[in-house]
Amino acid sequence: MHAAEKAQGAIEATEDAAELCALISALSKAGRVLRMSIALETKLARDAGRDAAALTEKAVATRKARLAGMLDRMIWTELRPSEAETATAELRERLETEVLLDGFADEPVEVQVERIAGA
Repeated sequence: MHAAEKAQGAIEATEDAAELCALISALSKAGRVLRMSIALETKLARDAGRDAAALTEKAVATRKARLAGMLDRMIWTELRPSEAETATAELRERLETEVLLDGFADEPVEVQVERIAGA
């Protein structure tokens, strides 16, 4: 901002047409570079946000699949087949609720298995 104010002062102070054109051109280029820099910073911030969201989605999907596998094995080894089918359906519904909890992918798997199996 200081450079733009300084350039503005130089433009106002000059009376030479060639110098005036050169100063205006330099100010225009500086403005374009500034706008491009702001646009790039905005794009990088937006991309970083998307990358973080994608990593979170992947972590949640991975954790959900891991829990489903572990709990499915428990269900099918401990229950009769008719009960296991019902329990598996209930597990799928419970996992859909669990993924909505804050920190779902960060909580220890063992804690999640115990909590879900207990329910």
